Formats: sequence, C-alpha cells, structure tokens
Amino acid sequence: MKNMLLTRVKNIKLALNNRGSALLTAVLAVSFLTILATTLLYITAMNFQIKQADYQNKKTFYTGEEALEEIKANLMYDVSEATGLANEDLAMNYIAAGGPDVRLLQYNNAFVTRIQEVCDDRLSGGSWDDLMNAYVADTTNYRIEMDMGYDSNGDNHLDSTECLEIDANNGQVIIRGVKVTYVNPQNHRATVITTDFRVNAPKIDWSAEGALTALPPGVAPEDAGKKELVNPCGSVVYTNWVKE
Repeated sequence: MKNMLLTRVKNIKLALNNRGSALLTAVLAVSFLTILATTLLYITAMNFQIKQADYQNKKTFYTGEEALEEIKANLMYDVSEATGLANEDLAMNYIAAGGPDVRLLQYNNAFVTRIQEVCDDRLSGGSWDDLMNAYVADTTNYRIEMDMGYDSNGDNHLDSTECLEIDANNGQVIIRGVKVTYVNPQNHRATVITTDFRVNAPKIDWSAEGALTALPPGVAPEDAGKKELVNPCGSVVYTNWVKE
C-alpha cells in the first residue's frame, strides 16, 4: 500500500514537471516567433522606406530635368527662327555668293548673327537668368540661373556677355553654365543640374542641285520633287552635363 502511494506521488510530480516543460517550450516558441515576425516587419519597413526614398530621389531628378527640356525646346524654336532669317539673308544674294562652300560659310555666319539677335530680343535689357526663367512655363520650386564660375575670392568673374561662346564659321553657339535647382516640396530634397547648350546651324544643301529652281510651265510642285525640310531637333544638344 505504501509503495503504491509512493508510486502515485512520483507520477504526480513527473506529470507536473512535464507540464512545466511544455509551458516553457510554448513560451520559447512564442518568443521566437514574435522576434522573427518583428524582424521581418522591420526589414519590410526598411525596404519600403528605401524604395520610397529612391522613388522620391528619381522623381526629384526627373522633375528637375523637365525645366532643362523646356529650355531646350524653346531654343529649338529659336533655331528654327534664326535658320529662316539666315536663309532669307543668303537667298537675297544666292547667285553672287559663290560656290557651295562659300554659301555654307555665309549661312553659318548669318545663322550665328541671327541667334545672337534673337537672344538679344528676348533679353530686352534683362539678364540671362531672366531669359532662362522665361523659357520655363512654371518656375515654382525651381531656381534657374547662369552658373558662370567664380574666382578664388568667390567673386563672379564672368559677365553676361560671356554666356555665349561663338564659332561663326562653323555655325555654332554655346550657351554656357545653365544651372537648374529643383526642390521637391514633399520631402524638401533638391537636385542641381548644370549644363551647357550647344546650338548648331541645321544642315542645308547649298549646292546648285539642292537649290530651289523655277518649275517649268504645267509642272506641279509635287511632281518635281520636294526639297528636304530643315530639322532643328538635333541642333540643340547638352554638353558638360553635371548633376550635383
């Protein structure tokens, strides 16, 4: 009888010990799962924040580029206008101009002169900063200026006339140091892009075969072939493009 009681007591103690082990195992398992879930949530949140920051950075950059694209589009319009005026200048003295090389040289010089005149007309006594800002429809959150370079004392050592670098014989104008700063209003991140614009005279065939001639009687223009149109799209390109 005594042995039976002792055996029962041992069994009860063993059962109680097993219950404690099971409870401890359950607590450890729940703690592990909690730590694992917390870690996964933290990693997910960090990845989300990184992706959001990357998205905002790219959005800020591309929005900053939009102002440069607007300036480029307006410069292409100026190229089209200057090309038409240069053609008029040369057409008035086409025969006396000489051969194709001479005509090309005169056309390049006339184009550069007309580009300068167009810029002067747009400036109208204002600054180059004003001109670049006028090229952009909405300058909210933008700061557009000419970054002309500074000397060791921090003083601007170039005046507005040096914004243009002229190569009249090759029909090329370089607008130097256009600087666009855009600040994203959502996160106040800023992107700064500085570039030069190289403006080239559109290519035109100045040979006798490429010139417009009078059509014979009864011949419609569409039957005589069409002169290749002047395309200003490739005449304005970025150079020395830098993102800060």
